[in-house]
Amino acid sequence: MPHKHNHLPEGWLDYSKMGKIVENSRFLAVKVPLKKRFYKDIPEDEHFSPNNLIQMAEERNIKIGLIVDLTFTRKYYDPRDFTDYGMKYVKIMVPGRVIPDNQIIMQFFSAIKEFEKENKDNDNVIVVHCTHGLNRTGYFVCKYLIKEKRIQPSDAINMFNAARGHKIERENYLNDLHSSSEKIDSDNIQEHTDKMQEFPQQRATGYEFWDRDIYRDPHCQRRNYHNEFSEYSSRQRPPHGYRWHQQMLQDRRQYYHPYYPPRSPFYRDYSYPSNFDYSEPNFYRHPF
Repeated sequence: MPHKHNHLPEGWLDYSKMGKIVENSRFLAVKVPLKKRFYKDIPEDEHFSPNNLIQMAEERNIKIGLIVDLTFTRKYYDPRDFTDYGMKYVKIMVPGRVIPDNQIIMQFFSAIKEFEKENKDNDNVIVVHCTHGLNRTGYFVCKYLIKEKRIQPSDAINMFNAARGHKIERENYLNDLHSSSEKIDSDNIQEHTDKMQEFPQQRATGYEFWDRDIYRDPHCQRRNYHNEFSEYSSRQRPPHGYRWHQQMLQDRRQYYHPYYPPRSPFYRDYSYPSNFDYSEPNFYRHPF
């Protein structure tokens, strides 16, 4: 019996692999490319892998500069399938069927603005995809065209629908695009872009940036494994030990910043090796 994680996404075969470049923009909407393991009993002409995406773009004389992944999972393909070819990859975790909050929208805006700033002198294309390359993709692309390119909502939606070859289906997305009049603060977008440059590893993971203020209270750091990110209460001592520490660093590396050690400096743990270097600078608290 095939594993459930090897199943094709629901409705994936009902949508075309790739649309056209949206008018007056760099956006190219596609459905999510999949690893080979998803193609059991699927005709070869229906396959759409990262390599297929690159080949289709080359056949159209399109040079891809940026991949924006809006799916709410990491199981569909390996980002290295694109980054090994010199393309940039941005992962933004976006839940399906609901209107994303402004913080998620700003992540998208920041990635696009940074890419456009770095590629003023070329026509490199921005590939955006969710699962079907339609609803979440259309919402984010249209939102950017409305807010940054000053295109009317109805025009932006029509431009996207014509380029994708399918119409945006979610009524809540359409209503929000038509009715939204608030402008995302450009200063906040610039601040978010600056943070992405300061902590580039976060750009690839899509996780939120660290709030430095929570590390200023030594009692908070002393009692809790990772403060607000911890699954343990402040009165409960979390799992500890050298081996557990190393395994956590390996399994959940995206949660860690080298300046924020997971161990508290207020006590020694004798389960660590006798030759463990407690004087190593990143072992203790952050430097600010």
